[in-house]
Amino acid sequence: MGLVRVFLALAVVLSHSYPTGFGGGIIAVQIFFIISGFFISYILVEVRNYSSVRNFYENRALRLFPIYWFVAICTLGMYSAGWALTGNPPPFFEVYQSLDLSGQLALAVSNVTLIGQDWIMFTGIEDGRITFMEDWRNSEVRTWHGLLVPPAWSLGVELTFYLIAPFILPRLRLVIFFLALSLALRVYLISIGLENRPWTYRFFPTELALFLVGALSHQLWMRFLNTRGWLNEHSSLWVSVAAILLVLIAATLHIWTPYIPTLIFVALALPFLFRFQKYWGWDRWIGELSYPIYIVHMSILFPVNFVWGRLSDDPGYQGLDETALVLVLTLIASLALKLWIADPVERVRDTIREAPDASVVVQKL
Repeated sequence: MGLVRVFLALAVVLSHSYPTGFGGGIIAVQIFFIISGFFISYILVEVRNYSSVRNFYENRALRLFPIYWFVAICTLGMYSAGWALTGNPPPFFEVYQSLDLSGQLALAVSNVTLIGQDWIMFTGIEDGRITFMEDWRNSEVRTWHGLLVPPAWSLGVELTFYLIAPFILPRLRLVIFFLALSLALRVYLISIGLENRPWTYRFFPTELALFLVGALSHQLWMRFLNTRGWLNEHSSLWVSVAAILLVLIAATLHIWTPYIPTLIFVALALPFLFRFQKYWGWDRWIGELSYPIYIVHMSILFPVNFVWGRLSDDPGYQGLDETALVLVLTLIASLALKLWIADPVERVRDTIREAPDASVVVQKL
C-alpha cells in the first residue's frame, strides 16, 4: 500500500508540474480518500487503540500539522524573499492586498488551522470581501492564491472526516446510510448542472462517499475475504501488483482508464494491499513519504518555475526537464521532512496510542 500511496502523491506532482502530459491528479486525490477511509475504519473499528475520541483527534493532528506548519512557514519566507528581491508581490500577497481586515484574518486563520481550506474554491473576492461564488473562476482575484500550501485543501476535507469518523464508522448502518446520502447528493448536483469542480471535487458532502467506500472495504469486504481464506500472502502479492500497475496508469495518464471502475477496483484491492504492506516492511517505509511529497511539492514547484522561466525567457514554460527537477527536489525535501520532523513526531504519537499490541502498520498511520 505504501508504494501505491507514493505513486498517488507523485501523480499529483506530475499533474501540477506538467499538466499537459499528466492528468491524474484528481483521481489520485480521490483514491487517497478511499485509502484514508479504510485506514481510519481499521483503527477505530478493529484495533481500537485510542482511549477516547479526544485521543484520536490528538493523534490525527500530530500526523498532519507539524509537517504542514513547517512547509507553510518556509513557503511564507520564500514568498517574502521573492518580493524583497524582485520588488513585485507574488499572488499570495496580492490576495491579502485585495481583502479587507476581516477577509485577511479569515484567510490567515485558515492557513494556520487548515479549517475552511476546502471551502476556498467556493469563494471569490468582490469589493475587498470574500464572497460565495458558484464558480471560483468568475472571481478577478483567485482566493485560493492566498493559501500558503494549496494542496492542503484536501486536509480540510480529511479533518472534517476525522471529526465525524468516531461517531459514524463503528455503526455499519450509519456508514451505509451516509454513503447513500452522499452518492444521492452527487447525482443530484450533476443532474442540475453542477458537475464541475468544486461541487463534485473538493466538496466534503460529495467526497464523503469515497471515505465510506474505503470503510466498507475494511468492514465488509476484508471480513469476507478473511472468512473465505482468500486473503493470504500469495493473493496479496498478485492483487497488489495489479493494483499498483493500475494506479500507476490511472493516476498519471488517467485517460487510459475508466474513472468509476478504477475507484471500485482500488477499493476491492485495499485488503490485499494492506496485507502486502504487513508482509513487506519496505512498502510501509516508502508509504511514509507520500504525505511529505504531497504537501511540499507546490512549495518546490513555484520557485523552480519562477527561476526556470527567468533563465529560459519563458515565464509560462512547463517542460519535462523542469518537471524532472521538481520531482528530484520534492523527493529530497520529502525525505528530509520524514527524517527530521515526521519520525520524531511519530515517537510522540506512539505515547498517545493505548494498545500495546497494536500492529506496526497501524502505528504509522
